Amino acid sequence: MMNCQTLLGALLAGLVLLPPGAACADDAVKSDTHYSKGDRYSYRTVDLFSKVNRGEQTLTVTSVRDDKVVFNNGEIEADLLGNDIKVYDQNFSDVAMFLPEYVVGQKGSTRYRYVIDGREYLVTADFQIAARETITVPAGTFDTVRIEGKGYRSQGRGLHMRGTNYVFEYKFWVAPDKVRRFVAQEYAERCTVLRCFVWTERARTELVSFQQAD
Repeated sequence: MMNCQTLLGALLAGLVLLPPGAACADDAVKSDTHYSKGDRYSYRTVDLFSKVNRGEQTLTVTSVRDDKVVFNNGEIEADLLGNDIKVYDQNFSDVAMFLPEYVVGQKGSTRYRYVIDGREYLVTADFQIAARETITVPAGTFDTVRIEGKGYRSQGRGLHMRGTNYVFEYKFWVAPDKVRRFVAQEYAERCTVLRCFVWTERARTELVSFQQAD
């Protein structure tokens, strides 16, 4: 990808045509992965059906390794970009929802597995970097990148998929050069069996406060 100055010169010289939605490298928002022990992120989650506050959660960095961040003495683990590795009793593999850099118009997909109580689930999702957006949450006002995605999850492996399949949609708002965790998230889910084609879960999680080393 050309930097913006080079691309502008090429455009003026008639050497290239810029397709709709194209971006140059200077438009990329890069992720800050320099976590430090003691970094802290507090969130609240609200049910979007009832508008009831489901509670708050604080994640405190208790150790940082070459390839992952450990929160709350091992309760939660993520890679340096924020992709889950472990959430309480759930273990994840190959999650790729958060990226090293974000450019509006960029598209991607992720396919990963997680295990709860010995049961394995497969998740497949497609996503795109939809827009730059300024949002306000309890922690303040942030210039963010909005990620939108949709996909499904099923229990089992390969041809042996079984149980209820679930379709989901999500949005993340990230300011990866300012806040190392996400700023806000919305999630909706429904099952796909008979009489279950309505959204059964809608929730929004927002950053309430954070503290991190420069």
